[in-house]
Amino acid sequence: MLESHTGVNIAEVLLEAIEEWGIPADPPLVTDNATNMTTAAKEANFSIHIGCFAHTLNLACGRALKINNVARLLGRVRRIVAYFHRSPLAMGVLKEKQALLNLPLHKLIIDVQTRWNSAVDMVERFLEQQPAVYAALTAKELRGKDKSVATLAETDISNLEELQLILTPLRTATAALCEEKVPTLSIVLPLQHRLVHDILAGSAEDTEFVKSVKRAVSDDLEKRYTDEVIHKTLIHASLLDPRFKSLPFLSDAEQLEAYQSLTVEVVKCVKAREAAIQRIKQEPGQPQLPQVLNLPDLPDVPILNSSSDQEEESPPSPILKRIKQEPGTEKNAPERRKDSPKRESGAMSSLFGEVYIVKVEEAQPKSVVSRVEEEITRYKLVQPIPMYENPLKWWKSSEPQFRCIAMYARKILSIPATSVPSERVFSTAGDIVTAQRSALKSSHVDKLIFLKKNWNPS
Repeated sequence: MLESHTGVNIAEVLLEAIEEWGIPADPPLVTDNATNMTTAAKEANFSIHIGCFAHTLNLACGRALKINNVARLLGRVRRIVAYFHRSPLAMGVLKEKQALLNLPLHKLIIDVQTRWNSAVDMVERFLEQQPAVYAALTAKELRGKDKSVATLAETDISNLEELQLILTPLRTATAALCEEKVPTLSIVLPLQHRLVHDILAGSAEDTEFVKSVKRAVSDDLEKRYTDEVIHKTLIHASLLDPRFKSLPFLSDAEQLEAYQSLTVEVVKCVKAREAAIQRIKQEPGQPQLPQVLNLPDLPDVPILNSSSDQEEESPPSPILKRIKQEPGTEKNAPERRKDSPKRESGAMSSLFGEVYIVKVEEAQPKSVVSRVEEEITRYKLVQPIPMYENPLKWWKSSEPQFRCIAMYARKILSIPATSVPSERVFSTAGDIVTAQRSALKSSHVDKLIFLKKNWNPS
């Protein structure tokens, strides 16, 4: 964008992109939690605007790392790591101590201020190499060389270990959210509940240091995704994911309400789809339905002659000819009602007549609501699949059983929970457009990026 990144300008760019790519109106929007993106979603009238959950975790963990005790402890670790990075002598002594203590010959990691998970990496590597770091700092070659660097006390080491235990699951959650081959929107609510009520839950054994870290992260996460529309969308996504369909963190009443809400949305989706198909049928000049839906053409049905034509063309059978020629046959035969079917007479017919003849009415086609309710009932009885399985593959194999629900599942589960995939597209564009390829046309750049992100040689 050449203009300033205000909410109004971003909204105009989003609407232009929707029109350029032929995307249906009012698609779901997933962005970070910046104020200008929130304003852009309102200006463009997006009904579903979901904040990136990875960015939400980043904000929550960043708030915890800004606590005075935590920031002071990380600053001391950062000074030690920076000292070994800038001093070749210190690095040589560290390698000697690593060899003597049979520790991996790993370099210490220094964190990046804008990435909270790099602080976890720094703490994890420091704790791994802490015996060698202590031995190197107390060695005679380095003792007193830099007075700003000092070894850590036992309490500091314990706090670092507690900090690592708290932040490691959050880093794992971020990695799980950034996957592109499985639905991620369905993970948001189960993951949020798991983090707030289990991993970050307070314990009687927690120190004040641990309590302050847990409280900072959980308070920030708990206030997210409280908007009614967004919360309902997240619940529907979790219900449609066969891994999380049981929603154990909801009460029975909340689960019943969630499935009722899901039924309403599925009915709306199916009716909209059927209305679109009917409109395609009725519009003149439009391609036929098989072409629109990519269905195979039906074979031509042979034209059969009418009954009158058959009677005129085909000669009468010998039996009918003999009956017609017998004298008195038509006169002596009992009169039959015109609307009653012709049937042979017999003992059973003379005894019971038409008493036990029951007219079977043709079954009326089921309404959309009935079909959806039946599918929802059957879907509730399905056992959840393991966490390592791909729910998209499950829906692909189960779609014939749940055709109505599958329409809505395809719509909801395609929404990502993070904006990380789109940010990776920018990185891909940076790899394609280089100084040696600066003359590429914009249309060619679009095609190359599309092929890079979507081409599957297998």
